[in-house]
Formats: sequence, structure tokens, C-alpha cells
Amino acid sequence: AIPAQAGREYSVVLVWRLRLLGMQGLRYKEAPLEWLSKVNRPRALAVLVLWGMANILIGLFGTQEVSGCQLAPGAVETLARLRLLGIGAIELLAAIAVYIAKPAPWMFEIILCVLHLAQTSARIWNGESTWVHLLGRNMGSPVMSICTLIFTGVRSVPVLICFAADIANMMVFVAVTGGDATDGQLRGFVRMCVAMLVVILALLRMMHVQWRALYEAQQELAMEKEASGALLSMVCDAAFWMAADDCKILRSDVRLDEIFGAAMVNRQLCDFMPEEEKQRLWSNTVGTSDRAANDPAILLPSTLYSSWQRVPTNVDLFIIDRRTLSTAAPDGEKLGFLIGLRLATPFHIAPAAPAQALQHDHIGHCATSAAACTENTASGLPCAGRVSVAGSSVPDTLDSVVLPPPQMHHSSRADIEMVFRGEASLLELPSLECPQTRATLLATLSIMCEHASGGALICVADPEAFREVFNACPHNGASAGAVARSCDNGYMTDRLQGIHVSDARFAEAFHDFTLHSDSDRWPDDHPDKDARGRPKDGAFLLSKSGYRVKCATKLLGLQPAASWANIGTKHEAALACAWAVHGSFVFVRSDSGSLHIILRHRHTLHIHALHSWFQGQKTPSNREFVSA
Repeated sequence: AIPAQAGREYSVVLVWRLRLLGMQGLRYKEAPLEWLSKVNRPRALAVLVLWGMANILIGLFGTQEVSGCQLAPGAVETLARLRLLGIGAIELLAAIAVYIAKPAPWMFEIILCVLHLAQTSARIWNGESTWVHLLGRNMGSPVMSICTLIFTGVRSVPVLICFAADIANMMVFVAVTGGDATDGQLRGFVRMCVAMLVVILALLRMMHVQWRALYEAQQELAMEKEASGALLSMVCDAAFWMAADDCKILRSDVRLDEIFGAAMVNRQLCDFMPEEEKQRLWSNTVGTSDRAANDPAILLPSTLYSSWQRVPTNVDLFIIDRRTLSTAAPDGEKLGFLIGLRLATPFHIAPAAPAQALQHDHIGHCATSAAACTENTASGLPCAGRVSVAGSSVPDTLDSVVLPPPQMHHSSRADIEMVFRGEASLLELPSLECPQTRATLLATLSIMCEHASGGALICVADPEAFREVFNACPHNGASAGAVARSCDNGYMTDRLQGIHVSDARFAEAFHDFTLHSDSDRWPDDHPDKDARGRPKDGAFLLSKSGYRVKCATKLLGLQPAASWANIGTKHEAALACAWAVHGSFVFVRSDSGSLHIILRHRHTLHIHALHSWFQGQKTPSNREFVSA
């Protein structure tokens, strides 16, 4: 048997444990207000409309029993009905205003609470002042309205404040109107308030725990989707959704549009395939029965055409069947297959068949001529294989190599500066997190716009990226790869050593370098003896920290990556440099004053054109760009 003292201690411990369990049961996390408002706003608007219509109907046709309050006769009854009509009209107008204006979540929550207090106040003050009536009908209206607030997503603290305001409102009403209460009635009122509080707390916990679980599930799904997309982008060059009943692309990303050179949404994937590949795609997608949701992806090697040329490109298609699980697209068609596309060959260069044929024909002709000449010389006859230049045939024309065109964009200087400062973003321009890189790009754009006097080429990249491309060692007297060779024996490189691109000395030297002359050389009477007679040619290679890596350098050995029509060798070198140097920003200015910024994004070169407006004039609008 437990002694009396020990029993009392045990009872105290048990009571405190029960209290702690109760407090822990009341603890719960709510979902963010923005999420609650987004999920429950349609329901809350419906509640406002129902509140308004109910108050208007009760004010017009309600009896004492239907209205939920004991209306006084005569003029007082008329005033009470007018109150209900006014509140109902306000609630309907509030619903319309919220639907149109879409206020902030906290403002919408305040509107709901204020309308609740107005409605319950009208019901309470339209009733009788007796405690019996207070414990009867007048308690029901606030409770129902509070429960409605809970189901519309109002948070716990505002709900409890509204409940406390309702209780205080009822007590003030009875005290003002002179109602007397016995001790039993007061105890009943307190018990009724405690019971309502328990019900409200239980409803709050139940609803907000469910909403929190739903919010966390959505966040986890979003994180899993983002992680899956990141993993997919490491394996595939693009991803898209195809319809369940045909080869129509329903959802796509920018990378797929860049690969094909056109917007691919609502286009048939089969239109970009050879005839023999269309049947293979059909048999592995639409032509198969619905596979299980956990089946692995199918790898389908295939061939596709891009929209800018009909040269076939080998690709790998990763096909995942989701016909049994997917929902409908915005246009109503059902999503069927998630497909990842991986390029087996980034760019297909068409074989130069005429040039090869010309080469073989020429070699064969020379071999035949040499054999005939040797034979005739040995026999003492004149060499029939020797043909004069005048009598020879006109050589064939060498065909140009087929290369993909770059993506052209027209951007104002203000737009580019906002991207470089991190204040805006363009789809084709990468986001810049490093302040040092931002400052370097802004300064480079400034000297190209304001200090360049003629043609110029500046490439901004990490020094390691330059070394990976131009760090080739000579082999047997020839370069093994791309090289950056100085044009002026290192004069400009030495002159700009340790000078930042934003320095006025850099801008002055760059202005003098780009100043056109008849010989494209430094004048023989230049104050700096080291500059006299040296050529003004070549590109400037700058690090992202803003200091020169090499100046006045010839970029030799870079392979062409795109076909830019009607441009010269400087712009060709800029294209090749942007393709070869990882993460580079290439600024190229022509003698006529046009400025272009070239970047590489995956397998596509993007060119942003800034025309002659930047020279001391206002930045053009988009309409001016289009008209130009």
C-alpha cells in the first residue's frame, strides 16, 4: 500500500504530467500565412457571399425564430433589420472588392475578422438582455461564425482574439442593458465559455495540423521536383512532356527550343525525325500499352533534325511512361510521356563533299600526269602530262562548311547594365553573383561604348579558362592547338599591367589603341618610344577581376562554331572565342560603331546587339530596335 504522503505526491506528479501533456497537445505549427490565404481564399470568398446573403434574407424575411435573436417590436425591430441588411450588403461588397483587388493575405485576414465582429455584434445587440437568452440563442451565433473563420484559414491568434471580443461584447451588452444574473447563471456562462474555448482549440489544432502537413508535403514535392530536374539536367540536354495519344509536345523548356532553334510547344516531335525513326518512336510511346508507374525509363537512340537545317543529329531519348498518373495540360490534353533528350553530337557539321571530291580529283590528275611525264621523258618523247596554265580547266568552287546560326537578340544598354548589376535577369544572360565580376563587366561595357574609337574585341573570363584554351605548347615548330600570340611584342600588355579596367588610364590607353590611322599602327612620333610603329591590332583578354591577361593578341587556331552572316574576321574570332573559352563574355565592336555581346549557353551561341545609339545618345526603346 502507498502511504498517504506518497499518494499525495504521486497525485501531484500525475496532475502536472497531465497538464504538460495537454500543453504539448496544444502546440502545433501553422502553415505560412501566404500559403493559407492562397489555399483558402476561394472558400473564404464563398463564406463572405453566404454571410451577406443570409443577413440580407434574415433582415428582409426573418422571424424571431429564424433570425436567431429575439427582435424587439416596432421601430426597434425595424432598426435591427436595417442593421442586418447593412452588414449583409457590406459583406457582399467586401467579397466583390477582395475578388477584384486581391489584397495582401494579412489584410484579407483582418477583413474577415472585422466582418465577423460586425455580424456577431449585430446579432447580440438585436437580442434580449436576459442571461437566459444569452446562454441560449445568443451564444450560438458567435460560435458558428468562429467555426466558419477557422475553416476559411484564419490563424489561431486572430480567431482567439475574435472569440474573446465576442465574449466581452456579450458581457458588455448584458451589463449595459441592465440584466441581472444569479450565481448559477454566472457559473453556467463560465462553463459555456470554457466549453466553447475547448471546441475552438480542438478545431484550430485539427485544421492547422492538416494544413501544415499539406504545406510540408507540397514543399517536399517541390524540392524533389527541383532535385530531379537538376539531376536530369546533368544527364540530359533538355526535357519535355509529350501527349498521351500522339507525338505532340505539351510542355517544354528553353533548352529544347535552343537546340531546335524554334518554339517546340504544340509541335509534333515526329516532324523533326526521318521517316524510319517515326515508327520507332511511335512503337515505344503511344503504340505501347500503359506500363506500370514504377517501370524504369526506356533509352531510345534516335535521329532528329533541327529547324534551321535538315542535317541529321544523333540523340538519346529517355522515355518515362506516365499515362496512368499524369494530369491534363492547361489546354486540356493529357500528359503522357516525360522525355529527356541528350545530344550525342552537339553540332553536326555537314561533310564538304565537293571539296573532298575536288581534292581527290586533283590528286588523281597529278598522279596521272606525273606518271605520263616520267614515261615520256624516259622514252625521249615530249611530256604530254605537262599542261599549260592557259589550257587548264577552271577549278571548281570550294563550298563553305554548314554551321548553325547563333541566336540573335536586341537588347538596350540599360537592360544589359541592369543584368550586370544584378537588378534584372534576361533568359540568355547568366545571373551574376560575384560583385567583382559585375564591376568588371560594367566597366568593360562602358569603355566599349564611350571610349572605343574604332573596332575592338574584349573577352572577359577567368584566367584558368584562358589557360585551358590558349596554353598549347609548340610541337615540331607548329602550335598543337589554339594560341594567343602578341601583335606588338607585348607593348599593350606591359602598359596596362596592374591597371584595372575601370581606371581612367586604362580607358585612355584603350582609346588610343582603337583610334584609326592609315597604317593601323602607332605613329612614329608617339611620345612613348616603345609604341612607335607597332601594330594596333588584336584582342584584349581580361580576367573577371578586371585586370588584363593579355592585350593586342591574335587568337589563332580556334575552330568556328557558328555561321554569322555578313561579318568580318574580328567577329568570327569573337564567335570562336566565346565558344571555346568557358564562361566568357565577349564584347566586339565594329568600325561602324555597332556593338555586340556574345555568350555561350550550353550548345548555342547568343548574340546581343547594341547598335549606334549608345554613343552619347539615349538608350533606344524596344520599338526603336524593331524598326531598326
